[in-house]
Amino acid sequence: MTIGLLILGLAVVVLLAVVVAISRRPPAIDEARLLKGLVTINEAKLKSQHDLAAADLEERQQAVEYMVEPIAESLGVIGSRLEQLEVSRREAYAGLSQQVRSLYESQELLRDQTG
Repeated sequence: MTIGLLILGLAVVVLLAVVVAISRRPPAIDEARLLKGLVTINEAKLKSQHDLAAADLEERQQAVEYMVEPIAESLGVIGSRLEQLEVSRREAYAGLSQQVRSLYESQELLRDQTG
């Protein structure tokens, strides 16, 4: 009977060793679930980076607009002034042309009379 108890005790020890070994073994990896989890994490990181980049782009665009706005206004003023100067130049050129024509006609008339 002692041998039977010894064998039974040995069987219990072996069974306990197997149970402990099984409980310490890592669970089987579900590759599809793991891959889906990694994809979800990567998508979240990518979206976060995209949102940060979009916010940075918006901030930079506003900064550029803030810097360019006074230049655009100045160019508009300069453009208006150039148009005014061009009109004045045309009027002055027309006046000078008329004076030169009058001078020429006066000279011709004087030559005919003295001639």
